[in-house]
Amino acid sequence: MLDADEVRVEVNRIESLRIDYRAKAEIAMLALKEAAGFEPEEELRLKGSLEQAPLSPDRAQLLELAVSHRPDLAAQRANEFIATAGLRQLQAGKRSRTLLFPPVMNSSQQRIRTLRVRHSGKPSAHPPNL
Repeated sequence: MLDADEVRVEVNRIESLRIDYRAKAEIAMLALKEAAGFEPEEELRLKGSLEQAPLSPDRAQLLELAVSHRPDLAAQRANEFIATAGLRQLQAGKRSRTLLFPPVMNSSQQRIRTLRVRHSGKPSAHPPNL
């Protein structure tokens, strides 16, 4: 069981929280009045009701909502998007380089190709045995 001092401490803590939240609510109300163009002394009145209609989303909607708001999955989707974009950029760069600059053979590659053509009459996949 809690003794009287512990109960008093807990009651004071809760009272402190209540005062703090009341002050925050008053500050928020003043900010709302200022944003709406009211004087700080004017009273705000609500039209209608603050009650919301009961929601009845189905399981698929709830799952979609939960998955779409997970920060770890959002980060993973962003990483996937960046990787896909980078891959597309690399592929586009390869195609443009290939079109603009066909592969160049150095002199030894050209000589081997020439030897292959002379030996068999057409290019071969394997070098001739010389």
